[in-house]
Parts: sequence; structure tokens; C-alpha cells
Amino acid sequence: MHVLEVPVLIVGAGPVGLTMAALLADQGIASLLVEQRDGLHQAPQAHVISARTREILAGLGIADEALARVTTPPADARYVTWRRNLAEEDIARIEIGGEARFVQLDAVSGKRSANVPQHHLERVLFDALAGRTRCETRFGQTWLGAEEEGDAVVSRIEDAASGEVYGVRSQWLLAADGASSSVRRGAGIAMAGDTNLAHMVTVNFEADLRPLVKDSPSILFWTLSAKAPGAFIVHDAARYAVFMTPYFPPHEQPRDFPVARCERMLRAALGTADVAFRITSLSHWTMQAHVADRYRQGRTLLIGDAAHRFPPTGGLGLNTGIADAHNLAWKLALVLQGRAGEGLIDTYGAERRPVAVANCEASVKNFHKMREVTAAMGIDDRRLPLLGRVRSSAPARALPGAVRSAIAGMLVAPVEWRTRRIAKAASVRCAAIRQQVQCAAEDQMAHFSTVGLDLGHAYEGAAVRGDGTTAPVAPDPVRDVCQSLTPGARWPHFHLAPDAGVAYRTSSHELLRPGHFLLAGTGRHGAACERLAAALGVATVGVNLDLAASHKALAQLIAWNDGHADATLLVRPDGHIAWRCTAPQLPGLDDVATVLRAILQITPSLQPLDNKDMQ
Repeated sequence: MHVLEVPVLIVGAGPVGLTMAALLADQGIASLLVEQRDGLHQAPQAHVISARTREILAGLGIADEALARVTTPPADARYVTWRRNLAEEDIARIEIGGEARFVQLDAVSGKRSANVPQHHLERVLFDALAGRTRCETRFGQTWLGAEEEGDAVVSRIEDAASGEVYGVRSQWLLAADGASSSVRRGAGIAMAGDTNLAHMVTVNFEADLRPLVKDSPSILFWTLSAKAPGAFIVHDAARYAVFMTPYFPPHEQPRDFPVARCERMLRAALGTADVAFRITSLSHWTMQAHVADRYRQGRTLLIGDAAHRFPPTGGLGLNTGIADAHNLAWKLALVLQGRAGEGLIDTYGAERRPVAVANCEASVKNFHKMREVTAAMGIDDRRLPLLGRVRSSAPARALPGAVRSAIAGMLVAPVEWRTRRIAKAASVRCAAIRQQVQCAAEDQMAHFSTVGLDLGHAYEGAAVRGDGTTAPVAPDPVRDVCQSLTPGARWPHFHLAPDAGVAYRTSSHELLRPGHFLLAGTGRHGAACERLAAALGVATVGVNLDLAASHKALAQLIAWNDGHADATLLVRPDGHIAWRCTAPQLPGLDDVATVLRAILQITPSLQPLDNKDMQ
């Protein structure tokens, strides 16, 4: 068997695998990326990219302009709306993309969250990866298994075109192959959590929906109809959208939803015969909430959906995976370069798994909480499986399709009558119920506003040198974030001064460089940081924040630094603060080098940090 050799083998060319390959390439690490599919995804899947993900993509050199070309215009994604069907009037609506939302985001990040369908994001990432020379991508490659051999792992890969099975010897094997990860199963890593929360049919279709949605430009429409319950994701109202509707095992299976049936269901959900559409693809999936027991087994590491799978309620899955890659890449690069101990790899799972658990719990909470809206309508969605059971029973299957449809219509008629009257506020009582539905919808904002989960987590453990302080927590840790300079917290966003070498009002995240630590100082500590950084044996950027930060930001920095005007801050390549010194005395080179050695778990056998003469 022919065997290739590469430092890192990445299995799975979704957004997380592509991001990981690019991050490694920017730090001088070669990788081979293999994907079982014969190309990139052709239909939307995940679609919300958070502010943090956009910060990471910016670090890869992906310009805002490149994303803007594939982003749903914010004006078209302003609301989330509940209707009986897409052709009827709103029953409830909440604003998720208004000016107040943008003000909140702009205060904590130089980037805004956006709706970017996954298949478009993958193309942007793939184009970025194609310009990097240290990685190769192969499609139509099936990972068959792997065995560890000393300090390497040898994988067997089958090429779909030729049928050839070849080997890949790598120092590390990364599982980025999704929720049903073969690599994870091969490593014997179990997952725990909630199984079978829901079963969904996804209908991707082309249509011009502008006449139906123009009065409520929404990224998401929930259909409160017993005929076609589900949700529309309107990526481009003029061109294409997605409709998702539940099915109910064991009474129904994916095979029970051929194109013809999905066309009827989609027509019912649209609520009009005046809109032409074309179904482009169908798929089915099971909503689950699982987190892997561990993220490492030997030389195999899990990232993205291979490590965690959440309900889509919150849009946290893809973004958690991108942050996984960002956390792991710099650690893996330094270990492969012999500049950090292998124990640094273990801090990846120790830091990222608690984030996945928190995000998983929030997603499940959102999923269950969504029932409050239907409950306010007087709809018990727990009875929907009964409809599936009746329409899939043996007697029903023996009837002609028209008769089955008539029976189903009779079953849902009382619900349809009730919801129609509520939608039209046909009586005082119906108007009151409609107001209750609006209140229940407004109570769903944690589903759509997750800045705290995105930016607010602070790491603990061996790759952070704590100083006895705790990062502040916002009153609503899901929707809000308190920025700080506490070790473990994300490097805060603030504006730079006009003469800081970058455009005015550029975010402080522009100070971060791929694969580099940042040594930043304020007050009496600031002037020495450039000299200290240059004398360290690890790539480090030194910055005097008194010169780099805007006048307003300097006051913010003191507040974030617990009132101390003097500070030396060591920021990791993934943008989290590793160490802080607020002592009156300026830390010396040995002080900083000692901290770095501890974080990187450097032993005498590794290349030491340089202690150059600062004179």
C-alpha cells in the first residue's frame, strides 16, 4: 500500500476542516484535507456566522467584501416572524437585526454576525485555502480506519474514482467529518446527551418569495399550521429558500417523503398557488444534542460537529466548531515545531469542551422554549405525532392519495379553524390570544441573540496563568458580555488611535497576528513591551497601548483592568489573555519567559526560549 506522509491529516472539508487547514498553513504547518463527498456542499445547511467567527475569518485574510457578496442583506434579515403560512399576515414578529442590535454588537466587536449560507461560506473558505501552499484538498476520499504507530497515526483512505486504498502517515489526525464522524467512532470516543429531539425533512427550493415576505423582511418564518408545520429560512427572497418540516418515526420514515409529497407540503406552507417553485434537493436529519466524552484519543483530535452536535436553535454549532479550530491550531503548530510540550494539546479539550456543553444546553433550552409560542396559540405540538401515525397506518396507506389527504384535512380542520380566527383577531378573545402569542415570541430572544455565548467565555487551566481574579459575568450571560482584561477572557474590542499604524476606529483585534502572541502594556509597563517581545523565542508582537489605543479606549482599559493604570498583558494567538501583571514594578524578560514556558509546557528537551540581552 502506497503511504503518504504529512504532519496533519484532516478528515472532512466542511467549514471547520477548511478553516483548520488554513489556520495551520498560516503557521507553517502542512496538512492533507480529505473529504468523502465529491465536492463542496451545494445547498444551505448552517447559515448564521457570529461576530467571533467573523473575527477569526478576518484573521485568515477573508475580507468583509468577500463575505458581503454571499451574505443575506441585513435589511432582508431584520425580523423573525410567525404566520399560519407564508401568504398570510403576521401573527407575531420580533426584531433581531435593528439598530439597537447593531449598537450592542459594535460595542464588543469590530464585526457583526451575518447570515451566510454554508455552501457559500465553504466556497469562500476553499478559495482562501487554494491560495495557500502548505495544504492539499482531495475530494472523493473515504477514511476507512487508522492505527497508531509510535509518534504517528497511519490512516487508510479509499479513492472513489480509482478504488485505490492508500495510507497516510501523519503526526496528528483531526476528525472534522461531522456529527456521524467515522473518525470519532474509530477512536472509540463516545458521546452523551439527548437523542432524537426531532426528525426533520429539509426542502431546498428555488422561488421568488418577495411578494409574500416584502412586508416582513425576515430570515426565518415559522408556520403555525397543522397542515404544514415548520419553518422557512429565506436566504435570498428573490431566488431560493429552505423549508423544514418534522416527520415522526417509527410511523414515518424519510422514504415516505418523495418529491411529490414534499411539493404538496411546500405548497400548503406557502399558502398560495400563485408562487412557482422548483425543489432542488431533499434531505433528512435528526436533531440531537450530544457532546463527546473527550476531544482526544491518542493522536486523534475531534473538532466541530465530530465533537458536538446541537439543535440549530441558536445557530451555535458551526460557530463553536470554527472556534474549536482557532483554539487548537496554534497549539498544534507549536507542538509540531518542537516549541511546546505535547501537554499543551490537552488544554484544547479542557478549554473547548465546557464551551460546547454550555452551548449545547442553551440550544436545547431554546428548542423546548419555542413550544411556548405554539402553546400560546392553543396548539399542543406533542399531538403532531398522532397525525403521522394516522396518515401512515396500514388502512390509510391502502386508500387513494386524495382520500388520505381528505382524512388528514378533517383531522387538522379544528386546529386550522382556531389558528385562522386568532390570526385575524376575529373576537376579543382571539385578539387577546394573539397578543399572548406576540409576548411568547418576544420571550424567544435568547434564541437569536447570543453575544454572551459567542464572546463571553473565559478559559481556565494550564494554558492560562490566573491571577486570582474572575472574569465578570453579564446579568444575562447568553445575550450580553462584559469585556475585561482578566486572564482567560477574550482580548476585548476597542478602537485604535489614528496614528497606530492602521485606519482610525479599527478594532484592537487588528493587533493580533496569526500564530503570534501579543505582549501589550499600559501605563509604566507600556514602553518596554516591544523590547520584551523581540527578546522572546516565540513569535510575539509587542505593543504600547498608551500609543496604540484611542483616548476613549485608554479609559476603558483601566476599567477593564480593575482600575489599574499599569499592566502587562500576554495574549495568546487565539485572542485569549494568557497572563496579566499589574504590579507597580515592570516585569522583566525572565518573568515573561517563565510564564511562556509554563503555558507552553516547555521541558529541557524542547528548544528553549531565548533570553536575549535587552540592552
